[in-house]
Amino acid sequence: MKYQLRILVFLVLLCLSLLCGCHSSPEILPPHTTTMTYCRHGNNFYFYGYHSGNFNPALDTEVPLCFDPLCSHKEYDEKKKIWYSVCPQNLVDISTTYASDGKYIYMATRAENVDHTDSMKRSIYRFDPENPSAMKRITTYSTSGPLFNAPIYVYDGMIYYVQGVYNEDFIKGGYETYDDQYMRLMRVKSSGGEGEPVLDDKYRVDNKFYMDAENYYMINYDGPLTVIDRETLAKTEVLCDGLSPAMVYTVDGAQYLFCNDQTHTVTYETETPVTTCCVYRYENGACELLVRDVMQPQIMDGALWYIPYEITYYGSHEEFNGRENVMRDYISEYAGELHRIDLATGEETVWKNEDPDLDLWFVGAVGDTAIVAPRQCPR
Repeated sequence: MKYQLRILVFLVLLCLSLLCGCHSSPEILPPHTTTMTYCRHGNNFYFYGYHSGNFNPALDTEVPLCFDPLCSHKEYDEKKKIWYSVCPQNLVDISTTYASDGKYIYMATRAENVDHTDSMKRSIYRFDPENPSAMKRITTYSTSGPLFNAPIYVYDGMIYYVQGVYNEDFIKGGYETYDDQYMRLMRVKSSGGEGEPVLDDKYRVDNKFYMDAENYYMINYDGPLTVIDRETLAKTEVLCDGLSPAMVYTVDGAQYLFCNDQTHTVTYETETPVTTCCVYRYENGACELLVRDVMQPQIMDGALWYIPYEITYYGSHEEFNGRENVMRDYISEYAGELHRIDLATGEETVWKNEDPDLDLWFVGAVGDTAIVAPRQCPR
């Protein structure tokens, strides 16, 4: 009876935690919530958010729910003298990432370190959103710190993920650098099993991985994007106007590359660097600039969404930084507009924010309906 009640409570909490696109007015998210990682499943977004413990802001209660029968629900760190929650549903864990194949949600999260041989372990779980209590653990693997929150992808019955591996001569427990480890691309059957390497190549762990139905993409912040054909493994290097792509989206066979644009130095009482973004369409070997000098670009439901860069100054005053009083400028980098460009037709729609005390913070979209989290402007 208690177990059934916990299942019922979890279903209620899950429904409360979804971002749904069924409202035309902006959705205001619970306190301390952000879309660090999420995946789209139908009209819902499953997302990780900042909470205090297993805290549900809607019910104002702590809910220690877990459906993994092998989980101890907490783990003690002898060095730091603190307890960690290690349940798969734990919303505190910033390493949680998601993917969906249209039927199941796949969730990669921090794994319990039972034997304490490696503090960096992740498990991949599969569950049906209609019956989340029927959760299955697909695999568990060790990784290095820089790739602890790396994304996962699901294609053709396989789950793809990247694994950080320490060099053979590296001694754990000491100071480590990116040169002490490398990244390799792995995959595992979505039904479960042991992971296997996909490519023989080793990549730096500060690179970033993305894939679609046709290609693998290795993003190098200091160099060109490497596009690898999944069938032939042929490689192509891509730069757009000399800029290194930092993110890749695929829509209708075309790739959309997000690059860091220019860094503005905003000067009032102090100097504040602000780096904006630009977006290119990459198709048939050519880059086409779509927008530049924008903030928070995202591609969802066949459209590019973004907020133009614009500085609003709210004043300056001293504040204590932990060591001394320093002057701080209070600014907003966001224009009071949200733009949507239909990638198929090129049609652009603009929404204006009429409240001068609120910034728009774009969360996501379903169709042509935006989900935004208004932020109080800094003062």
